[in-house]
Amino acid sequence: MTNERISRIHGILGEIPFDVKKRFCNQFGMDVRDVKNVFRNNWSIEMFTRLVWSLQIDPKLVYKWIYEYMFDYCDSKDVNF
Repeated sequence: MTNERISRIHGILGEIPFDVKKRFCNQFGMDVRDVKNVFRNNWSIEMFTRLVWSLQIDPKLVYKWIYEYMFDYCDSKDVNF
């Protein structure tokens, strides 16, 4: 398989999950553990990125707000987040 063919396939398929997680770590300066948390659900990835980009605030603050406050609160009240 040539590099050209690999590049063409990559263009069709897009980033593989590992690369996306690595990009999140580098781009947002997040810990691997936190990025894995964001990637547990597809809706979570979209919600996180939309909040970061639309509000233009620190990704770590967005993470803390979603997963340490909202998620934990829902969990303590036995509500499905």
